[in-house]
Order: sequence, then C-alpha cells, then structure tokens
Amino acid sequence: SGDLDFTVNYYYSGDYFADADNGHGQLPPSDSDNNHQDTYSIVNASITWYSSDEKWSVRLWGKNLNDETYWSFANETATVTKNVPAPPRQYGITLTSSFK
Repeated sequence: SGDLDFTVNYYYSGDYFADADNGHGQLPPSDSDNNHQDTYSIVNASITWYSSDEKWSVRLWGKNLNDETYWSFANETATVTKNVPAPPRQYGITLTSSFK
C-alpha cells in the first residue's frame, strides 16, 4: 500500500563571534553577548508516505525540533552588531499530487 521514507538530520555548531575582532573593534565595544553565539545543535526530521502508484505523497515534517535559539545571520559594524534570530520549532504536513 505504498512506501515510507524516514529522514533525520542533525547539525552541530561550535560557538563563534559575529566578526574576527570578537566585538572589540566597535566604538564603544558592544556587549559580548551581542557578538557571541553559543554552541547549538539542530534536529530536523520527516516521514513521507508514497502511494503505490506514486501519484500521492504525504509528508510530516519538523524543523529545529529541540527548539534551539540561535542566529540565522549576524553582522558587525563599527558601532553595533545586528543579529537575526533563526526560526523556532516548526512542523507541518505537505500533501503532494503528481500528474505523470
């Protein structure tokens, strides 16, 4: 009655600073918490069912399942470090129809 596909991804990042000078080049130096990203790990997973005629599939998926807080982007300027938080835990269902 169809096939199942299981996928699990794990990503680990060590800690890092937003720029090579570790925030010390700013005037005045910014708070080190604003320039430093702690270590983090991300777990994503999905399970997909494919119909036997491969015309339909249903995918249950989750991203950042451990709900880590981390930056998706950071940029240090002369006066401030701007960082954009990554999305929190996300999950959903994807239905697909194929016309072959």
